[in-house]
Amino acid sequence: MVSYVKELMEIFQTLPQDMKKFSPNKTNVGNKFGITGVQLMTLHFIKHNDNCKTSDIANFLSVSPPDTTRIVETLVKKGFVERINDEKDRRIIRLRTTRNGKKVFEALK
Repeated sequence: MVSYVKELMEIFQTLPQDMKKFSPNKTNVGNKFGITGVQLMTLHFIKHNDNCKTSDIANFLSVSPPDTTRIVETLVKKGFVERINDEKDRRIIRLRTTRNGKKVFEALK
């Protein structure tokens, strides 16, 4: 158990640096499109998991469903993501990237 203490201390020391990656406008792409790191990660997940649900994103990012909803809402308002009603179950909302959302990834290249 003592061996884990050292590893945990190293993680806690680097955590503030790692969290800065999620803050707004830390990359050229973030500045250009006005999105934060976590929004960019969400957009990346949606792009590679077409027709996913917000619960899928919440599990992937390890954030609460309400936080995920706010992140997705921002991406929808900016025109990077669109919501689609599931054809089989109208209660389910699916997500996919728009043309503008795909432009973000072109800018990353």
